Amino acid sequence: MILFHGTSSIRGRNIIRERKIRIDAPKVYNSNHLMRTSPNRIYLTPDFARALYYGNITAVFYDDDPYLIIFKVEISKDLLLPDKDEFEYTMKIFNPIEFNHKEELTLEESLEEVKSCAVDKDICFDNFVSYYVELPSSHYKNIGGTLYKEIQIILNNSNHRTRHKQADIFITEFVSKIKWKNLENNEKEK
Repeated sequence: MILFHGTSSIRGRNIIRERKIRIDAPKVYNSNHLMRTSPNRIYLTPDFARALYYGNITAVFYDDDPYLIIFKVEISKDLLLPDKDEFEYTMKIFNPIEFNHKEELTLEESLEEVKSCAVDKDICFDNFVSYYVELPSSHYKNIGGTLYKEIQIILNNSNHRTRHKQADIFITEFVSKIKWKNLENNEKEK
């Protein structure tokens, strides 16, 4: 399954240097955060727009970074866990009745309802087909020109619940044009 993980370029460069996304890396949504996430988890999404959204939040609000990095990883579904944190925060807002009657969240429900999942082990790039791309964050409008405008369109459509079909088409076309850098060999592009 192809999944994405977004972060600031500052954090992303550390990930590239270490050749893995660590479960014990310093978290943006730590225990001091209003919407804290569970420790020892890496959060992933099948939705590029959501990865861009979270990468942009990290770049702009936490790291004052003009760029962000999106990782694209092929990972076996049997390694994935439901994202209970995102489900709790999202469903409380969008569907509180269903949330209050939910016994146990399945991976399929997590991927469908909140477009998110988690893993409880490091994602080592030697073990997974992995790529990355660096993009301008919304922090600095003078970076990227047309690319900046396209990113703004995607950020404005990052919520899959309110996204129109035309936005899905735009996002799919945008992702298909990305020159992903292969993490097996940083010079190689796909």
